[in-house]
Amino acid sequence: MTGSTPEGPRVLVTGAGGFVMSVLIARLLGTMPAARVTALDLAPLDAAATAYLAPWRDRIDFVLCDVTDRVALAEVVGAAAPEVVVHGATITHVPAWEYERPHGFIDVNISGTLNVLEAARAAGALRRVLHVSSAAVYGGGDPTVAPAALAEEERFFRPSEYYGIGKLGGELVAKRFSELHGIPAPVVRFTRVFGPMERPTGGRKLMHLPRAMMAHLLAGTPIRVTERSRATAGDWISVEDVAEAMLAILGTEHANGIYNIATGRPIPLPEMLAAAPVAVDWVPDDAPADADFDPALRHGQHAWYDIAALRRDTGWEPRPIAAQIASYATWARANPAAVAAEPLSA
Repeated sequence: MTGSTPEGPRVLVTGAGGFVMSVLIARLLGTMPAARVTALDLAPLDAAATAYLAPWRDRIDFVLCDVTDRVALAEVVGAAAPEVVVHGATITHVPAWEYERPHGFIDVNISGTLNVLEAARAAGALRRVLHVSSAAVYGGGDPTVAPAALAEEERFFRPSEYYGIGKLGGELVAKRFSELHGIPAPVVRFTRVFGPMERPTGGRKLMHLPRAMMAHLLAGTPIRVTERSRATAGDWISVEDVAEAMLAILGTEHANGIYNIATGRPIPLPEMLAAAPVAVDWVPDDAPADADFDPALRHGQHAWYDIAALRRDTGWEPRPIAAQIASYATWARANPAAVAAEPLSA
């Protein structure tokens, strides 16, 4: 990892108890024996995260803090004096929350970003930031134009929900912070991430399709999917591949851009289902179903993603989707309670 001291980097990870960040922490500590992580989250670790991170417990300092609380944040981040920050704290999209608790999308995803970065800078040791964004910044796209791979250089953004607006604002904050203070702050945009540790948390309620696939695979029951869903595709990516990509960025000094992290192609839904392999009942569009996807949603954030910049700057490559699914299935069989069915996003 670039910008680290001889005894190993001190890394602050925000949103540490969440899906992607918990896997990142495990990968980071598993590959860097001298690293130490301050794991910051709003809520205590749940049983799943506690068990998952147990092998590295002696190198993790867990702290409870709200990224919107500047005073508390300055205290805990000042004590940690991180050299590297991975800012993953967020509130993800839940449609009802746009009505019930809309301020959180902006307070956490924009103001919280600035609060974390300034607290880390004030601590005096900060050398590098990795800011976690989302493909939601691309919005729904233009349905009059044929869908194509989205590149990071896209200049026209049309986020279609408060979450995407907040994530785009957070990106702008991170990049301006980098310009002002000369601290590298690459940005990563995730697509449809699935895999170990995906579960409902305080900031994440909607699960992706592969989790439901695993639940049915383990139960030996078919997953019911609407007929119209046959025509859909998505750019899914395993959290294990995402974590490796993030570590590659952190370990590459010149990697200071904005990077899509994805498999990089449209993956037809039948191909995803066959990779498990899980039995499928294709049901009429108006019948009860475990999964229903609109084939019209194939533009903007629903399309697929150009990963050329990430390949060029780090040499990272995603595994074939079949290998990603197989790895998840192995983990799910060892952790069956972790893949209970939940409401789906995509």
